[in-house]
Amino acid sequence: MPSNMPRTPNALRNESSANRWNPYVKAGIALLIAAWINGVAQFIVLVHQG
Repeated sequence: MPSNMPRTPNALRNESSANRWNPYVKAGIALLIAAWINGVAQFIVLVHQG
């Protein structure tokens, strides 16, 4: 993004949200979601086996 471009509210909002959700937080959330889905899948398998 060229530095001479005007700073629109939308661009500023995108930057602040990107700072709030840094890559480590995104990775952590993704891992939590993956672990939760895995747990739910195992629970469903156990229920169907029983």
